[in-house]
Amino acid sequence: MRKIFVFLFQRDSASFIFCAPQKMKTLNYYSIFSFFESMIILTNKQLQSFKPKDKEYVIADRDGLSIRIRTTGHMSWVFRYRYNAKAQKIILGAYNQTTLDSGISLKKARTIVSKYKSLLEEDNDPKQWIEEQLREKRQKKTVKEVIDEFIERVLIVKSYRCNGE
Repeated sequence: MRKIFVFLFQRDSASFIFCAPQKMKTLNYYSIFSFFESMIILTNKQLQSFKPKDKEYVIADRDGLSIRIRTTGHMSWVFRYRYNAKAQKIILGAYNQTTLDSGISLKKARTIVSKYKSLLEEDNDPKQWIEEQLREKRQKKTVKEVIDEFIERVLIVKSYRCNGE
Protein backbone atom coordinates (compact mmCIF):
# COMPACT_ATOMS: atom_id res chain seq x y z
CA MET A 1 0.00 0.00 0.00
CA ARG A 2 1.32 3.42 -0.97
CA LYS A 3 1.18 6.25 1.56
CA ILE A 4 0.75 9.91 0.66
CA PHE A 5 0.70 13.18 2.56
CA VAL A 6 -2.35 15.36 2.12
CA PHE A 7 -2.22 19.05 3.06
CA LEU A 8 -5.03 21.56 3.12
CA PHE A 9 -3.91 25.11 2.46
CA GLN A 10 -6.25 28.06 2.97
CA ARG A 11 -5.66 31.68 2.04
CA ASP A 12 -8.34 34.38 2.07
CA SER A 13 -11.38 32.63 0.60
CA ALA A 14 -9.48 30.00 -1.41
CA SER A 15 -8.67 26.45 -0.34
CA PHE A 16 -6.15 24.12 -1.95
CA ILE A 17 -5.35 20.46 -1.41
CA PHE A 18 -1.79 19.28 -1.94
CA CYS A 19 -0.93 15.58 -2.17
CA ALA A 20 2.64 14.32 -2.06
CA PRO A 21 4.15 10.85 -1.93
CA GLN A 22 5.63 9.81 1.40
CA LYS A 23 9.09 9.28 -0.08
CA MET A 24 9.60 13.04 -0.65
CA LYS A 25 12.26 13.78 1.96
CA THR A 26 12.50 17.53 1.31
CA LEU A 27 8.82 18.10 1.85
CA ASN A 28 8.11 20.43 4.74
CA TYR A 29 5.58 23.07 5.66
CA TYR A 30 7.68 25.92 4.29
CA SER A 31 8.12 24.35 0.85
CA ILE A 32 4.40 23.65 0.59
CA PHE A 33 3.52 27.14 1.80
CA SER A 34 5.89 28.82 -0.66
CA PHE A 35 4.52 26.63 -3.46
CA PHE A 36 0.97 27.80 -2.78
CA GLU A 37 2.05 31.39 -2.20
CA SER A 38 3.44 31.39 -5.74
CA MET A 39 0.10 30.17 -7.10
CA ILE A 40 -2.00 32.85 -5.41
CA ILE A 41 -2.69 35.88 -7.55
CA LEU A 42 -2.61 39.44 -6.26
CA THR A 43 -5.63 41.45 -5.20
CA ASN A 44 -6.02 45.22 -4.83
CA LYS A 45 -6.29 44.78 -1.08
CA GLN A 46 -2.93 42.97 -0.98
CA LEU A 47 -1.32 45.60 -3.21
CA GLN A 48 -2.38 48.37 -0.85
CA SER A 49 -1.00 46.47 2.13
CA PHE A 50 2.56 46.12 0.78
CA LYS A 51 5.03 48.27 2.69
CA PRO A 52 8.62 49.20 1.83
CA LYS A 53 11.37 47.11 3.39
CA ASP A 54 15.11 47.59 3.87
CA LYS A 55 15.67 45.97 0.49
CA GLU A 56 13.76 46.10 -2.80
CA TYR A 57 11.49 43.07 -3.31
CA VAL A 58 9.24 41.61 -5.99
CA ILE A 59 5.88 39.86 -5.61
CA ALA A 60 4.72 37.69 -8.52
CA ASP A 61 1.14 37.73 -9.77
CA ARG A 62 0.65 35.47 -12.80
CA ASP A 63 1.64 35.17 -16.46
CA GLY A 64 4.99 36.85 -15.81
CA LEU A 65 3.44 39.92 -14.18
CA SER A 66 4.90 41.06 -10.88
CA ILE A 67 5.01 44.16 -8.74
CA ARG A 68 8.33 45.61 -7.60
CA ILE A 69 8.34 47.48 -4.28
CA ARG A 70 11.31 49.74 -3.73
CA THR A 71 12.73 50.91 -0.41
CA THR A 72 11.08 54.30 -1.01
CA GLY A 73 7.65 52.66 -1.26
CA HIS A 74 7.37 53.24 -5.02
CA MET A 75 5.60 50.30 -6.67
CA SER A 76 5.97 49.46 -10.35
CA TRP A 77 4.65 46.71 -12.59
CA VAL A 78 7.17 44.42 -14.28
CA PHE A 79 6.50 41.86 -17.03
CA ARG A 80 9.09 39.08 -17.28
CA TYR A 81 9.21 36.71 -20.22
CA ARG A 82 11.55 34.66 -22.41
CA TYR A 83 12.08 35.38 -26.07
CA ASN A 84 14.59 33.42 -28.18
CA ALA A 85 15.78 31.64 -25.02
CA LYS A 86 16.73 34.95 -23.37
CA ALA A 87 15.13 36.38 -20.25
CA GLN A 88 13.54 39.78 -20.88
CA LYS A 89 11.64 42.26 -18.78
CA ILE A 90 9.45 45.25 -19.48
CA ILE A 91 8.60 47.90 -16.88
CA LEU A 92 4.91 48.59 -17.47
CA GLY A 93 4.65 51.60 -15.20
CA ALA A 94 3.87 52.70 -11.68
CA TYR A 95 1.11 51.43 -9.44
CA ASN A 96 -0.28 54.27 -7.38
CA GLN A 97 -2.25 53.05 -4.41
CA THR A 98 -3.88 56.39 -3.61
CA THR A 99 -5.21 57.47 -7.02
CA LEU A 100 -5.28 55.16 -9.99
CA ASP A 101 -5.50 58.15 -12.36
CA SER A 102 -1.73 58.57 -12.28
CA GLY A 103 -0.77 54.89 -12.29
CA ILE A 104 -1.60 51.51 -13.77
CA SER A 105 -4.26 49.48 -12.00
CA LEU A 106 -4.04 45.73 -11.44
CA LYS A 107 -6.73 45.12 -14.05
CA LYS A 108 -4.99 47.30 -16.65
CA ALA A 109 -1.61 45.65 -15.96
CA ARG A 110 -3.15 42.21 -16.54
CA THR A 111 -4.74 43.45 -19.77
CA ILE A 112 -1.39 44.74 -21.01
CA VAL A 113 0.30 41.46 -20.10
CA SER A 114 -2.35 39.44 -21.95
CA LYS A 115 -1.66 41.57 -25.05
CA TYR A 116 2.08 40.90 -24.70
CA LYS A 117 1.42 37.16 -24.18
CA SER A 118 -0.61 37.06 -27.41
CA LEU A 119 2.32 38.73 -29.20
CA LEU A 120 4.65 36.06 -27.81
CA GLU A 121 2.30 33.32 -29.02
CA GLU A 122 2.57 34.86 -32.51
CA ASP A 123 6.39 34.73 -32.11
CA ASN A 124 6.76 38.51 -31.81
CA ASP A 125 8.89 40.24 -29.20
CA PRO A 126 6.79 42.65 -27.11
CA LYS A 127 9.76 45.03 -26.72
CA GLN A 128 10.14 45.34 -30.47
CA TRP A 129 6.38 45.83 -30.83
CA ILE A 130 6.47 48.68 -28.28
CA GLU A 131 9.37 50.33 -30.12
CA GLU A 132 7.47 50.07 -33.43
CA GLN A 133 4.37 51.62 -31.85
CA LEU A 134 6.41 54.52 -30.47
CA ARG A 135 8.14 55.02 -33.81
CA GLU A 136 4.79 55.14 -35.63
CA LYS A 137 3.37 57.54 -33.06
CA ARG A 138 6.34 59.89 -33.47
CA GLN A 139 6.10 59.81 -37.27
CA LYS A 140 2.39 60.61 -37.30
CA LYS A 141 2.80 63.89 -35.39
CA THR A 142 2.46 67.11 -37.30
CA VAL A 143 4.57 70.20 -36.59
CA LYS A 144 1.59 71.81 -34.83
CA GLU A 145 1.20 68.79 -32.53
CA VAL A 146 4.91 68.86 -31.64
CA ILE A 147 4.73 72.59 -30.82
CA ASP A 148 1.56 72.12 -28.76
CA GLU A 149 3.18 69.26 -26.85
CA PHE A 150 6.26 71.42 -26.20
CA ILE A 151 4.08 74.24 -24.89
CA GLU A 152 2.16 71.87 -22.61
CA ARG A 153 5.18 70.06 -21.23
CA VAL A 154 7.78 72.77 -20.96
CA LEU A 155 6.33 76.27 -21.02
CA ILE A 156 3.24 75.68 -18.91
CA VAL A 157 5.20 73.69 -16.33
CA LYS A 158 7.87 76.43 -16.13
CA SER A 159 5.28 79.18 -15.71
CA TYR A 160 3.53 77.08 -13.06
CA ARG A 161 6.79 76.70 -11.13
CA CYS A 162 7.70 80.39 -11.50
CA ASN A 163 4.34 81.57 -10.15
CA GLY A 164 4.80 79.34 -7.10
CA GLU A 165 1.40 77.73 -7.38
